Amino acid sequence: MPKSFNWQVQPLNIVDPTFIADWDFLSNKYHSKNQLLGSEFINSLLTYFGDVPLFAVRAVKQGETHCLMLLRRRNKFIWELFKPSQAQVGLLLINPGFKPDLKALLRALPGIAARLDFLSLDPAEHSALLNTLKDNQLVLYATNMQIKLESEFDSYWRLRSKNLRKNMSRYENRLQRENIELDFRQITSPLQVLSAVDRYGMLESKGWKGKLVTALHPSNQQGEFYRNFLYELAQQNNAVVYEYYIKDRLVASRLCCIKSDMLIILKTTFDENFKAFSLGRLLLKQILSTLFEKNILKIVDFYTNASPEQLEWSTEQRSMFNASMYSASLLGKLMSGLVLAKRQFKNNKAELSENKD
Repeated sequence: MPKSFNWQVQPLNIVDPTFIADWDFLSNKYHSKNQLLGSEFINSLLTYFGDVPLFAVRAVKQGETHCLMLLRRRNKFIWELFKPSQAQVGLLLINPGFKPDLKALLRALPGIAARLDFLSLDPAEHSALLNTLKDNQLVLYATNMQIKLESEFDSYWRLRSKNLRKNMSRYENRLQRENIELDFRQITSPLQVLSAVDRYGMLESKGWKGKLVTALHPSNQQGEFYRNFLYELAQQNNAVVYEYYIKDRLVASRLCCIKSDMLIILKTTFDENFKAFSLGRLLLKQILSTLFEKNILKIVDFYTNASPEQLEWSTEQRSMFNASMYSASLLGKLMSGLVLAKRQFKNNKAELSENKD
């Protein structure tokens, strides 16, 4: 980093309007299609999950911010990008032409900062940071998927795998044999979105996530977060909840947000009593058909660690990464060496297992 750049590290005051204003400016300038890097999202996250000490970190040159991130101190020696589970992409904004000096950043952090972990880095958003990191500093975090809404739905569907098309036809035929009709609904008005998020939570809480106490529910913090976030977006026509009903019974739902020409699927749930009909997948097919027909949006992004079965739906896929940067101190070198040795041990163990087979 040229000397004219400097890292500014300040404890975050969540009621300070300067931080949200800076986030909004950089988000719209460098990440204009991604609602998960928008100011509404970060503001909602901080409102509901920002009850831990956080630091706003800026790279500044001549009064202009080129990089902005939220960090937390994991322990005395390790810092990391703030990432509650609702944040599907790393909360870091960066000018794509900026070349960050990460060693200088480590020196700028308070106390003894031996390691800095970056979480959920997306090549579509964080290429400037990823390009400064070496391969041995990166760890594969997820294989994300996109669907580009090009041409028409029929053309898209013909290019899907034979296995996917066969399975979807099987589910559709099963519904016909059972004389079950699905009622497709799209909810976009702010007050109706609030109710739809509550319905989503009630449905998800009845399934396996409810048993693990990880489900969204109208009465829990996660439910309040999604209600707040999607209600605010709905006032800008940037939120939609898709639902499937059998008669008056909600059987599948997907919560989505929109910015520019990209829709992101945030959450998916379905009635497990109808598991044999794969209603979540049928709802996805209906959503895609509708989006192709409307021809307004260009991309559907899932921000998930896609399984091979999910990737059959995709037109694009990309790897997302976690990364670790170590200081030049003795402690930093020791921590780095231990991690590399552990990784090498795992690789050797895997090779031995393959040779035995």
